[in-house]
Amino acid sequence: MTDPQPRSLFARYSLDTSFFIDLWSVDVGEFPRDVFKGVWQALESGVTEGKIVASEAAEEELLDTTSDEQKTWVRRNSSMFVPLDMGQVGVTKEIVRAYPKYAEEPKNLADPAVIALAKCDGLTVLTSEKRAPTHSPNKPKIPNVSQEFGVKWLNVVGWCRAEGIKVVRS
Repeated sequence: MTDPQPRSLFARYSLDTSFFIDLWSVDVGEFPRDVFKGVWQALESGVTEGKIVASEAAEEELLDTTSDEQKTWVRRNSSMFVPLDMGQVGVTKEIVRAYPKYAEEPKNLADPAVIALAKCDGLTVLTSEKRAPTHSPNKPKIPNVSQEFGVKWLNVVGWCRAEGIKVVRS
């Protein structure tokens, strides 16, 4: 098997919707964009520069919102969404076979699609899901499944450290 090749020369990260929501949401996010402006700007720059991409399945999740502002942002940044290819389909199938819980509802397929994109393109998953101390096939978590499939993952703080993003008071 050959080494994974990124879709873009600059792609480094596969974005999970939980990561985006933690930065977007003023009400429920842990890192709301009105407070963590520098982090949000880094996310937008990453998307614009092609460093951060996402599966089309993540696009569907991000558009499933009552926020017109979020829908507008997602549509305006539609170039970040990567169409599913046969390599991703194969990896997604492997993940779903190992974790049938993902196949119970179509919306659950976004998680394995995020991991599959990262695996196929040699990317790191960006997720806000917490790693479960006890990994369960009935409640699969992206960090655990990523690790099992040989895919690196980062949460918001880990990504900020990796990218040298500092949150400073202005």
